[in-house]
Amino acid sequence: MEIRHYSHIEWNDLPRIEAPSLALDKIGCRFTNRLSPGARQIRGLGEAFRRCRFRLGRFDPSEDERVDNHALLTNVGNGEFVIIHDGEWEYPMCSALRWCTENNPDGFHIPSPSNRITWLSLPPEGRWIADFRLPMLLRSQIEQCLERGRRDAS
Repeated sequence: MEIRHYSHIEWNDLPRIEAPSLALDKIGCRFTNRLSPGARQIRGLGEAFRRCRFRLGRFDPSEDERVDNHALLTNVGNGEFVIIHDGEWEYPMCSALRWCTENNPDGFHIPSPSNRITWLSLPPEGRWIADFRLPMLLRSQIEQCLERGRRDAS
């Protein structure tokens, strides 16, 4: 699992981005402090803390860790930082992408690829969109990545 700023999302990351609401649960339960074993399994966590600290005008890492944790969780919740699953069997519980069709413009929730029956039952004619419930900055960034992918494919 990796935490990354929304501006660094790449095409290959899109299907593995966890929606912010569930990302909060996943990251929140992994650390009560940055030294816990669960926190060490999140790549990019140190950089995320540094960015949050810089925004708060706090440059001394020895300052209150609870403030850092709260700031990071707030930024995950508002979509500024995203959780990207990167393990072979690790998929989002609630993807940031949806499969949109003419009959369902809001899109279908995309289950993990391991659930092949539901995955294969998606209507074939459609396109990927960012989940409409995502925060605007994150949704915009994902839509830009999708648009670049569509242009590159044609």
